[in-house]
Amino acid sequence: MNLSQENLGRRPADVTLDLMRSGFVAREVVVSADRADSANLDLLRSFAVLCVLVFHLLLFFGRGRVPLGMGAIGHWGVLVFFVHTSIVLMASLERQARRGDGRALFVEFLVRRAFRILPLSCLVVLVIAALRLPVGHLRAGHFVAVSFAPLDVLQNLVLVQNVGGAESLEAPLWSLPYEVQMYLVLPALFWLVLRLRRPYQVLGLWAVVTLAAAWRHHGSEVDLLDYAPCFLAGVVAYGVARGRRPDLGFGFWPIIIAAATIFYLARPNPIDGWLCCLLVGTSVARIRELPAGRWSQLWKLIARYSYGIYLTHFIFIWFAFEWLAGSPLAVQLAVFVATVVGVPVVLYHLVEEPILRRGGRVASRARAVWSRRVGAQGQRPGVISSGGQVQAVGRVAGVELTGRVDEARVHVEPIGTGGHGAVL
Repeated sequence: MNLSQENLGRRPADVTLDLMRSGFVAREVVVSADRADSANLDLLRSFAVLCVLVFHLLLFFGRGRVPLGMGAIGHWGVLVFFVHTSIVLMASLERQARRGDGRALFVEFLVRRAFRILPLSCLVVLVIAALRLPVGHLRAGHFVAVSFAPLDVLQNLVLVQNVGGAESLEAPLWSLPYEVQMYLVLPALFWLVLRLRRPYQVLGLWAVVTLAAAWRHHGSEVDLLDYAPCFLAGVVAYGVARGRRPDLGFGFWPIIIAAATIFYLARPNPIDGWLCCLLVGTSVARIRELPAGRWSQLWKLIARYSYGIYLTHFIFIWFAFEWLAGSPLAVQLAVFVATVVGVPVVLYHLVEEPILRRGGRVASRARAVWSRRVGAQGQRPGVISSGGQVQAVGRVAGVELTGRVDEARVHVEPIGTGGHGAVL
């Protein structure tokens, strides 16, 4: 029996959401990659931010030349960030879908992301603009300021400088507009992945987008399509992970990350970068979690404060090693370590964490208002037009459900639930 939209009288996505919330989940939606407090994902995020930090230190002390063949390590760190972001946000979308109406999912998701990324980036931009800090570029070992024109500052505040043409007031800010723009399509990708029945179908989506990006590539990465394969590698990871149990020991995880890094550093071009991102993404579902212990706690701490580290480390390199250039090296090193470690911790607890909590409350209210406005509340899932009791196999939102029809209601057997979702 086909449980079509006409029979149910409701949108398939809404039926799927009700089933997810009530604990009845289709076989195709079981997820293993969105585990809460994933030490493996913490390690990946920590690795990414440390790549960027190390790159800028090498660039400064190398006077514009990065030694040891590490010239692309910073860019690789950003690409890994993109993969990690998609994995975590796909899991976050599932968590939100389990407790909210499908038509309100997009609104709630964007509200939460706005409260996550904008407050700290706006604070950093305002401080840089107010103090006229020369942290726009690092050229030949010297920090250089960019334009502080009001329109340029505004574009940096709303993270559209890649569209409006303004230079980033701080060099690391260049990647944030691409991340924000990817937020606009991730909910649609989430629903698409739910409808696709096989991992190779999700991989096919990545291949199509990658071929399109390669076909129109013009020598320099300047728009979202150039980075879409990196984000989609995280989407593929989510798709591959559904219903799959990790079957490789944790020891493979650092080996895979190291192998992808070495390969990209040897061949730092877009196509090889996309392939390396795919390797990292598709490996997530295969690797068992790092056992609890000191190392997992270390990666968890670095990952927690990584956004603050990413946004502020460039300023502290300038402050410690250029502004304090006349001080003894020991003083410079002490100042740098103290600021690059201490300030992100303070910012997290005084800015990020409180605003994230506030954002969660605002997002919940926005979801409730939106649900009432579009009339999403009311009917229970699975109401059909015929009575009796029969065994039925149907499909909702592209996934198979098994159960029986009894007194005009569909009773779906509980297949199991996915993980609790990665913590943002």
